[in-house]
Amino acid sequence: MEATKETVKKTLTATSLKNDARKAYYSNKVDKFLAKMLEKESDVNELSKIKDWFQEFQEEEAKTLGEFKDYLPKTDKAPTSEELFDKITPEIQAKTDIWVEETERTLKMCVEVARKQRDKIQKGDYIDSKEILNLGLSFFLDELWFNDLMSYREVLYKKKIIELIDGYNISRREAQDRAEITSEYFEYIKIKRKLDTLGEIAIYAKKYQETFK
Repeated sequence: MEATKETVKKTLTATSLKNDARKAYYSNKVDKFLAKMLEKESDVNELSKIKDWFQEFQEEEAKTLGEFKDYLPKTDKAPTSEELFDKITPEIQAKTDIWVEETERTLKMCVEVARKQRDKIQKGDYIDSKEILNLGLSFFLDELWFNDLMSYREVLYKKKIIELIDGYNISRREAQDRAEITSEYFEYIKIKRKLDTLGEIAIYAKKYQETFK
């Protein structure tokens, strides 16, 4: 009899706790609910059970909203980065990685050619106008692929900004400041600055070649 009473008591306690968890979930007070649970030093099993409940509530909410979406007011909420960014298959990603690697290798070759010309100038060596012209032509011919690479890196950088806004509910300015210390920004700005410099070199190369015709 006593065992039965104890079982009933535990069931009622669990039911009450689940009701409290449900109320916290739907009133956006999960953080406060969890703080209370931690304050009373809930054990691992109890916290695991609460996590399962929140998962249940989340699925329940998604299902209900889906069933009643035609009756809900339209929202002006901006789409997330995941909604905007097309899903990329492993095959496409592999091809993209190869293209990025090859294009970056070509860009590095252009930079190396420019560096050799700079070394000659610093040493006071003779500069062949044909070499300068070839450098300019090489950049102009490859510029299309370089610009595609820069656009690709820029998209990844801007995606990171949107992810920060979505994930942390911060302003665009703050998200941009934080994104500028990420690898996405570093790869983007690195290529942009190289292309800006090579573009100026290409313009100079054309003028240099015309001078020494």
